[in-house]
Amino acid sequence: VDLYGVFQSSDASDVVQFSLDLLPSVLETRRQSGSQRFSADGYASIERRGNLDSLILSELAYDDDLFVRKVVDDELYYYGHEKQPEEERRLHYLLMDASPSMRGLRQVFGRGLALTLAKKLSLQGDEVWVRFFDARLHDIVRVTRTGADYATPYLLCFRSDRGRNYARVFRQLQMELARLRREERRQIVVYIITHGQCHIPVEVVQAMARSASLYGIFTLPSTDVRLDYLDLLHRYQVVDEQVLTSQKDRRERALQIVEDASRR
Repeated sequence: VDLYGVFQSSDASDVVQFSLDLLPSVLETRRQSGSQRFSADGYASIERRGNLDSLILSELAYDDDLFVRKVVDDELYYYGHEKQPEEERRLHYLLMDASPSMRGLRQVFGRGLALTLAKKLSLQGDEVWVRFFDARLHDIVRVTRTGADYATPYLLCFRSDRGRNYARVFRQLQMELARLRREERRQIVVYIITHGQCHIPVEVVQAMARSASLYGIFTLPSTDVRLDYLDLLHRYQVVDEQVLTSQKDRRERALQIVEDASRR
């Protein structure tokens, strides 16, 4: 149904065109992997398998028969010189304002940016969740590295029929972030794509900042962005009208944000 809706929506067509301008620049992203090499006189770990020259010397003290049995059963201990880097359990949480205030250029830029950023982060090997909000939080959409899921059509054609209630939405989000941090020990980065009048209670933002890194992206503000919680965000970006009305500037600004937001 979501895929069918993409073909019926003129708004989705604009988002697709903008996304196609951005995606080629991020598709070469690759996950960093490999092993760390330690010097000969330093060891990363004690392993069950290894080369004979890495065998712990105390293992040679066994009787011959016992030593042979331990070799056969892989019960000898070796020094390990190589170690795979530990995985960081990072969760990237993209929140997209879907209230009526985000229609038009704001919607095109915000959704195109979110799709591109989600793709880049997933290609880096991190877990990405995308979620719309208006007067409430909508369902979580998980973005995979392959993209072989329903996420893209859903993100392109989602349309809100509600107003906005930012205090309610972010209180609910704050409780969820606290639970994730407490139960799963996740390192969480929250990206909020909205406009310059997204007023959130300061105490709620303070509580969220204790559980996650907060990154704000404010699109097409009608006036200067003057929000009480700006200083509590770890980073934020403001995209003004002059940028959004120029196709070239819009593309360059979006790629700047993607590069900055995906930096570890």
